[in-house]
Amino acid sequence: MRSSFFAIPLLLMLGIAWAVYMLFVQQTDQQQMLREQLASSDAETKVLSQQLRSQELLLTQALAQAKLSQANEQQLKLENQALQSSVDLYQYALGDDGQQKFKMHVAEVTELSNQNHYRLELLVSNSEPEMQPILGQIELKLVGLLEGETIELETSEVLVIADAAKFSIQHIQRIYLDFRLPEGFSPDSLALSFKRDGYQQLAFDQNYRWQDLFEYLN
Repeated sequence: MRSSFFAIPLLLMLGIAWAVYMLFVQQTDQQQMLREQLASSDAETKVLSQQLRSQELLLTQALAQAKLSQANEQQLKLENQALQSSVDLYQYALGDDGQQKFKMHVAEVTELSNQNHYRLELLVSNSEPEMQPILGQIELKLVGLLEGETIELETSEVLVIADAAKFSIQHIQRIYLDFRLPEGFSPDSLALSFKRDGYQQLAFDQNYRWQDLFEYLN
């Protein structure tokens, strides 16, 4: 009887110890699971953070590109406005005499690098653009002094490229004529003659003092 009396508390203590041990094991397993979940969450957080940084970088680049595109668009608008203003100015200067279909508005001469070589730049307009461009021919006549005598030089005597004097104009056009002057020739005036093919009555002349031609085009 006495041994049975002591056996019951011992079994009870062993049961309690086993329960405590199992509780400890269970808590340890739960803590391990929590640590693994936390580690997994940390890894996912790092991946998400990297993806977020990548998206932020892409967004920053997209915003920079958008600003650049806006700046380019604004620049193009300004250039277009300037060009339109220039065209409007030329159109305003056309005038209307009821006869003349085309006019010469600006003439400028610039000296080239080769000695005695010059370039004549003309701004020509057609006040009533047609379906077919106006075809024509430009003739030059230079008057000046050579060895103390007054002489005249025609297109064929000075023009470097003969075909350059032929023009085809739809509305507004710049024409370039390169010409060469004789050694020692001192120009005084330049006469331009415009002839429209097939319409001799529409020909007209422009006369300039040589020095007046050395003004810069706007």
